[in-house]
Amino acid sequence: MKKYLLALLISLTTLSYGQNYMPYLNKLNAYLQTFDNGYYGSLQIKDGYLIDNFKSGKYTKTPIKELTYATEETVGSKIIINCKSNSDCVYSTYTDSYHKQLSFSQSTNFNSAELTTLFNNLLDSYNGKSITTSTSATTTSNTGNSKDALKQLNDYLKTFDNGYYGYLEINGDYIVDRFPSGKYTKTPIKDLGFATVAESESKKVIINCKNGKECVFSTYTDSYHNQLSFSQSTDFNTTELITLLNNLLDSYNGKSISNNKIEDRDAKAKERINSSNKN
Repeated sequence: MKKYLLALLISLTTLSYGQNYMPYLNKLNAYLQTFDNGYYGSLQIKDGYLIDNFKSGKYTKTPIKELTYATEETVGSKIIINCKSNSDCVYSTYTDSYHKQLSFSQSTNFNSAELTTLFNNLLDSYNGKSITTSTSATTTSNTGNSKDALKQLNDYLKTFDNGYYGYLEINGDYIVDRFPSGKYTKTPIKDLGFATVAESESKKVIINCKNGKECVFSTYTDSYHNQLSFSQSTDFNTTELITLLNNLLDSYNGKSISNNKIEDRDAKAKERINSSNKN
């Protein structure tokens, strides 16, 4: 009788897990149907393993308890899920060997934050952790609110330092500066303070990371830094750039911005571009 009750409890626990994670597994598999032309096939969870059944017939097999959270290794092109303690927990029939991570990428840009969220929701649901369903909606709302401020800033950057800084984009919870060189910086917006002028300078504006942490990843150095900076060799109106940057941060964080300031910046941007064209 005791053995029967124990088996029943185990079955009920397994069923409970199945009921919790299945909707998130289905959402992830729906995403993968079109991701990289369906290359990754579909995922299944069986006996504590996460199995990726590739369209080719190959597969990877990984104990779920050995996986950390998904992260964006390269914004817009690749996400990874590392094994805990740097172990080799991922078995692949492509190589007939074990690896330290799962990875998902494609040759064209995609919303890597969305795929990261889908994976982490699956892992959390399987492990019985709560999931905040409002996160995606909030991010979408914030991105929408900041659209105008982002456009104003990018219009400014077209002529600033001869366009060296390229353009900024908001990807998920990150602000990304995509340089014309192909390099980029990537920073969690929540970790940024406000823009200020560099001490005793009229040629440089900085945004420090909060609490002195290193939150800015740069592919120029392949390392993290404690601030974003914008500078050029000649003097410029640092107040204008500071306003543009802080308006973007305020709008993303749901704070109000004066429409008059935006209109003033429009006029200044047009004047600056016209002046540059004349030269």
